[in-house]
Amino acid sequence: MEPPIGTLYLVSQFEYILRLKCRYLNQEGQIIRTIPKQLVKKAGLNKKKKDTKGRIIPSKPPKKQERINQINKVFILYTYKNTSHIAKRLAQLEKDLSLSKRLEFRHLGAHGLWPDISVEGWLYGLIIAMFYYNAN
Repeated sequence: MEPPIGTLYLVSQFEYILRLKCRYLNQEGQIIRTIPKQLVKKAGLNKKKKDTKGRIIPSKPPKKQERINQINKVFILYTYKNTSHIAKRLAQLEKDLSLSKRLEFRHLGAHGLWPDISVEGWLYGLIIAMFYYNAN
């Protein structure tokens, strides 16, 4: 497997694992329970719309059954007030490496807008291993 292809595979598997473990989403990424307002803001789930005059209309929180398909947002939903051992480790990676920002690359990498994303594969391989070898 070519490293860039492997990276995209690993990050998609990471997203799927996060969905399975997230208390707000089902495995397809659909919202299954109300997301707190502060988390909606933190994850950037506000839908900003403009009226015909260009003024921003107050946003509404996402509704149940809406789908969240951006891994960086799923990551924030997963780590929010999650006290599991692995969530604490991922929260530390967020502080140290801005992991949610690094996860934004998936769309760009999948569409060939970055020349080489293979180095990210090492990181996501290690993160997925954390889930598989976690005792909790």
